[in-house]
Amino acid sequence: MTHYAILHKPTGQLFPSIKGGRRRGSTYIELPFTGAPRIFTTLPAAKNCLRWWSNKDNRQDKAQDMQIVEVELRIVGQQELAL
Repeated sequence: MTHYAILHKPTGQLFPSIKGGRRRGSTYIELPFTGAPRIFTTLPAAKNCLRWWSNKDNRQDKAQDMQIVEVELRIVGQQELAL
């Protein structure tokens, strides 16, 4: 199954996921990116996120450095974690 992420080409950082409990959306995320990457299940969802992010505060120049990339998720171990 194909998934997508948004890559900042100059730094190699991936657009981060939104931390739980925050009232602000992804348009408030600023460079440099930190945290776990945000993974999108569809290409339109990734494009919409990038579009909304770039429209906030005239970030079109920064959006030129972004690229939507395909990511592959795989399970590397099947150990059951103790809770």
